[in-house]
Amino acid sequence: MTSPSRHRIIVPDEWLVHDIRGDNGAERQQETIRFLEAVVRRCDHFFIRRPSQFLEKAYDLWENSRTEMRHISKFLSGAVLYNSQKTTFVDEGILIPQELDEQVEEEDRYLVEALLANRESILVSSDQPLVECVKTKNLQACLRDTFLPEYLRR
Repeated sequence: MTSPSRHRIIVPDEWLVHDIRGDNGAERQQETIRFLEAVVRRCDHFFIRRPSQFLEKAYDLWENSRTEMRHISKFLSGAVLYNSQKTTFVDEGILIPQELDEQVEEEDRYLVEALLANRESILVSSDQPLVECVKTKNLQACLRDTFLPEYLRR
């Protein structure tokens, strides 16, 4: 991971939405909410490919009728995703080198495109094979379960 004093550009995958939705339990949901609040307080931000599976799932989250979920999704959309100081969207496709392209699953290509569009970014994923694959190509990546506790401790 990058040094604690340096600002971070984070490429999240769908774990973030699943955690917020409560799919992975109440403890992970609360940890992810604390993570989002910390990103908003700090000079860090997200770097997200558009369109992407991540955004599709985030948009679905906003349709949730549960009151608590509506508050969380409103925070995600207003304070994070649609805050230009907290999120940068990558709209154009990035050419993935053939060797890497052959090793990455189709549904994960949008994450690699975001990483390649900004070499300073770090992928935070729950997909261990993906994290290991991109790290072998000198791209920054970390598992969600390692990154979040470290991030919240700083």
